[in-house]
Amino acid sequence: MLKLHNVTLVMIDTLDDYCDKSNIRIATMSRVLPKILEEVEFGDIISINPFNKNSNLIDKQIEQKVWNRNNNEVHGINWYCEFIVSKLPYMVKTDYYLIMQWDGFIVDSNNWLDDFYKFDYIGGGHTLLNGGFSLRKTKTMRNIIENGNPEILTKSGISSEDHLYSSYFKFPFEFNKPNYDLPFYMEWPGDLILNKFCNFMRINSSFGWHRSGELPIKYCVKRYEDLHIFSQSEIKTIRNYLLLKETNGIEYNIKDFSLEYNESFFNY
Repeated sequence: MLKLHNVTLVMIDTLDDYCDKSNIRIATMSRVLPKILEEVEFGDIISINPFNKNSNLIDKQIEQKVWNRNNNEVHGINWYCEFIVSKLPYMVKTDYYLIMQWDGFIVDSNNWLDDFYKFDYIGGGHTLLNGGFSLRKTKTMRNIIENGNPEILTKSGISSEDHLYSSYFKFPFEFNKPNYDLPFYMEWPGDLILNKFCNFMRINSSFGWHRSGELPIKYCVKRYEDLHIFSQSEIKTIRNYLLLKETNGIEYNIKDFSLEYNESFFNY
């Protein structure tokens, strides 16, 4: 078993679109987690959703407006991004924390490298490191809060928490160059580390994965098949939901994609 005693596993979903335990995202996560815990032992687990002991942390009063990509204006930030940046680092008691989502989780614990610890932030992607499956150094994330003025989320064209963190990399990406002053920079992990940590843009052997438009739908579906915990009909439901998430302009009812859930998940 892989022992990551200095890493806290974090899972968050407010279920704003369908607040029910059968919501495909939380139901999937509730069943994936036990499988992961068979192979990985974490120092702590933080789970936040409307049905567990941390439900009171979800503040619906925080503005839910999003970035208007057409005119490059920010109209507020949602609760998730605000919480991830300003609150979560102070809840973590370990040196690092790993954020996992229903479509971004550990697939092969044998691909873990202690070299991951050398970096402040690792996610899936290339210029912008996706936060959906990401490893973060707690101390650095706190430093960003205390010295980096996280209110830039709503003032400078930053639309998401992972966009904010990616802008701290000391690497000449035009995409990431901020229009505000940074108190420090983070070291860019480089392609070898990024590819070993998370399969995001190409097929390779990695520690984890995260859904992206660059990954074939067959590859994404196979991440769930390889767990051997979902029936064929459930795999079909997951596949159809993944396809809809990648298609713009199609209306659907998320209740139609409900799955059976693992009740013990909500004890965390």
